[in-house]
Amino acid sequence: MAIGSAIERSGTISVYDERGVLLFSRSGALLGYTPSTLTIRQGSETKTFDARGVLKFSR
Repeated sequence: MAIGSAIERSGTISVYDERGVLLFSRSGALLGYTPSTLTIRQGSETKTFDARGVLKFSR
């Protein structure tokens, strides 16, 4: 399972796989994504999640 796209709408980021199936959603501002990670800003924190939506890094 890999991230195919991430779309930000009204402060909510929806993450989809390569077939367009929703993997997970998070609130915040989208900073970027790769096939294996999603990076967002929530308030003053920058957070990185894996393709399953599990928090990997927070700064």
